[in-house]
Amino acid sequence: MRNRGFTLIELLVVIAIIAILAAILFPVFARAREKARQTSCLSNVKQISLGYLMYFQDYDERTCIHRCGDSGHNWLYCTHEVVMPYVKNFQVFVCPSDAAQTGDQVLRPNAPAGRQGVGLSYWDNMDMDNRSLAQCNTPSQKVMIGDNDYYGYAAWRPAGDSHRYYFTSRVQDPHNDGLNVGFYDGHAKWMKKNDLDDQRYWHPSYDF
Repeated sequence: MRNRGFTLIELLVVIAIIAILAAILFPVFARAREKARQTSCLSNVKQISLGYLMYFQDYDERTCIHRCGDSGHNWLYCTHEVVMPYVKNFQVFVCPSDAAQTGDQVLRPNAPAGRQGVGLSYWDNMDMDNRSLAQCNTPSQKVMIGDNDYYGYAAWRPAGDSHRYYFTSRVQDPHNDGLNVGFYDGHAKWMKKNDLDDQRYWHPSYDF
């Protein structure tokens, strides 16, 4: 007896089923991949946070001054430069989800003044710039650093303030509609951007 092959209709049904399954599963795979990157980034944030805390202890519990020595600023260093001896890993400053990173954008400590930060994926809290830790009554709720595709600093400003962009554009949500954040007690966690839109997370004069 001759074996019967698949009919055209049967093949089309099978192809349609495979296409439906792919449409369902590909977003799941993408979320799982991003979740892995989020976890790796959270480890980066934790390491950087601990580097900051070690720096604070060595400098009379004083927070960093985050300015680079370019034409627009008078400071002679960038925050990542003073923290680097404690972290000792350039790549920890690059988030694995940062699509803007390319081979020539990785952190370059010997770059010209003002360009050392090219390749950084993390900002720090400008509202806590150059302060004594004694001013921070709730370190477990005060944001230190966070991740996105902007290197430098961020801050909270109220709606309508001309510097609101410090928060709206620099605090982004690259990981499953949220971001990884490090706090002044050394812990790090994932948060929604909207949850961080609260001055109490940023400025030492405002506590929960």
